[in-house]
Amino acid sequence: MKRSRYTLLKGWHKWICLVITILVLGFAGSGIILNHRDLVSGIDLPRSWQPKAYHYKSWSGGSLIGKIRVTPDEEWIYGATGVWAYDPQLKSYDNRSNGLDPAADRRSVQRVVRTNRGDLYALTAYNLYKWQADKKEWAKQPKLTPKNERLADLETQGDTLVLLSRSHLYLIFPSQESPTRADLPAPDDYEPRVSLFSTIWQIHSGAFFGTIGRLVVDLMGVALILLSITGVLITFVPKKAKVWKQFLKEHNRWGKWCFWGLLFVTITGAFLRPPLMITVIKAQVPTIPGTNLYSTNPWNNKLRMIRRDPITKEWLLSTSRGFYALEQFGKAPKRLTGTPPVSVMGLNVWEWSDRDSLWVVGSFSGAFKWSRQEGQVYDALTGKTYTESGRKGMPIFGTPISGYTIDSDGRERFYSYSSGELQAENATDTMPPMPTEISPGRISLWHAALELHVGRLYGKILGPLQPLYIFLSALLLTLALGTGWMLYRRYYRRRGGKKPKK
Repeated sequence: MKRSRYTLLKGWHKWICLVITILVLGFAGSGIILNHRDLVSGIDLPRSWQPKAYHYKSWSGGSLIGKIRVTPDEEWIYGATGVWAYDPQLKSYDNRSNGLDPAADRRSVQRVVRTNRGDLYALTAYNLYKWQADKKEWAKQPKLTPKNERLADLETQGDTLVLLSRSHLYLIFPSQESPTRADLPAPDDYEPRVSLFSTIWQIHSGAFFGTIGRLVVDLMGVALILLSITGVLITFVPKKAKVWKQFLKEHNRWGKWCFWGLLFVTITGAFLRPPLMITVIKAQVPTIPGTNLYSTNPWNNKLRMIRRDPITKEWLLSTSRGFYALEQFGKAPKRLTGTPPVSVMGLNVWEWSDRDSLWVVGSFSGAFKWSRQEGQVYDALTGKTYTESGRKGMPIFGTPISGYTIDSDGRERFYSYSSGELQAENATDTMPPMPTEISPGRISLWHAALELHVGRLYGKILGPLQPLYIFLSALLLTLALGTGWMLYRRYYRRRGGKKPKK
């Protein structure tokens, strides 16, 4: 290789790496954290450390998901900040979160329900709680909580609790001390296939191959950190220093061992965000036996929410594959048509409106009202009939709805994940300011790592380029890895570290 070509290649490698070093360290460190959610779920950070967009305001950020009336004079609101009693007359709040896990990731309440006997239960992704009125605190129900399952939703049928995990449905009868699993048969349209997007996601994290796969990807993260640190040291430590050759040796060693693994993780990550995401988001592929995505359970990691239709008395399921209905547990669910759009992140709101006799459905695709009987869907914010565009490509994102409540006078309130309560024109009757104890709030280490990993943390800096952050970063990292590999193969390995002659 000629000297000029070597110099050009070395220059490209050096400057690309220096430009993306901080970003790469963020990718690697946050990626390792994301791979071990249960391990770090008890660690929080103040939201005041984050950009202002992450501070709770007007019940933003999923801090308010829903509301339940517990007495004629008292309502409880719940969400990522726990449970709060709200007095609509005094416009005041009172904490009802005692007994809940203090960690932000484990404290987020997804649902509060009341049985016919008046018992109150709250559900988080990790635990089922029962309200102890005499002690005014929540008590964990370990015997009633399914083991090793991520909990998704909670509903009631009389005094019986209907608990939904990501993969199974459970019935908890009043006299029982453990949940009874009610297996859901496969629907008529079932095929043992999963989305290509989910498959790439699992491969990228290593979870596709179980714990060993995760640890291998963790090792790639460690390698990326070491390559970044030794690369900076090689650049700024004088070559005459005794340690310089040792830094170079370690840099080449880690690069040689981990090049293909790092390249693979980089490319798969690029397909999880626009624009490459467009090519895989709706594709379906067969499940592969022996991998994390393979299961004999047709509902494995597909269940999201469950509700009882007050008109037909059917059970309705929201899943990652769409909406289904079943007449009774044990029968095969049937897929529903004419349903509202739901973002890939799933539903945040699913409530029945007695006033309209319609379902209110909310996700990051927007807020909608749905009439099952008429097969009609309406935009809940504009009142216009919703029609599918039929276009292919990226899923449509609307107002990111994270919560919904309805007042005793029938007034509906929608809450945006980004801006909080959505106010109608000239409206003055809004929810009172959030309690000072929870604003600006706390964020779990895992959630903070996710925001860093996907680049949303840099939203104000990147502006309109933020959606392309992953793609552009992956492109630069691929160039950095490629030029480094070429330098090693064509120069250091063949020539023993000697510079090429001019």
